[in-house]
Amino acid sequence: LNNGSPFTGSRWSANGTSIYYNTGNVGIGTTMPTEALEVGGNIKATGNSFMFGPGAIASGGSSFAAGTSASASQYGIAFGYDASAGDRGVAIGYESISGYRGVSIGYNSRQIGAGNDRVIVGSSNSISEYAYRSVLVGYGNTLSGSDVVGLGSYLKVGSNILIGKGFDGTYPLESPASSIGFAFGSNIPTMIITQGAFNSSGNVGIGTTSPGAKLDVNGS
Repeated sequence: LNNGSPFTGSRWSANGTSIYYNTGNVGIGTTMPTEALEVGGNIKATGNSFMFGPGAIASGGSSFAAGTSASASQYGIAFGYDASAGDRGVAIGYESISGYRGVSIGYNSRQIGAGNDRVIVGSSNSISEYAYRSVLVGYGNTLSGSDVVGLGSYLKVGSNILIGKGFDGTYPLESPASSIGFAFGSNIPTMIITQGAFNSSGNVGIGTTSPGAKLDVNGS
């Protein structure tokens, strides 16, 4: 530029205080750029937010969004198609959503609403609104309680710890909303836990979710 105007014969064109070049690639540190912008060397940027991909939005300071329609709030990181990271959250994967200080990794794993400090790893999982400090790992699971852990597939976690596999999406392995401590099971075509539980009094149940003795076995 010369006093704000392009040199005669310059490949750049002016638009107000901006310049543009639309007819080829631009190389910095290379004479044969193969992309719209190719840099042969390190890149230093002093901005707080970074956006890569069509429709990507990084709002607030120190946020990063990469992928088509990805969005990240302040201090958030979103990576993947339509991934969305809340304030101080991380969302990685196709249509993954994290809440405040939450982490969602996997396809269509979603943290809904205003809860915080939640972690999802896997596919097609969801944690409901106002569920706090919870962890969900696996496939096709839903979690609605706070301070709980779910590990497996087709689980509906409402209390403390639930590990296992549901029959299918219609008949999930489900823990009740009241606290049961620990429950486990596999391939159960009913709507409640029937294989085992530890309760808050320290009893262990096999075949029952309400053991009345230190070891309560319902069956042979």
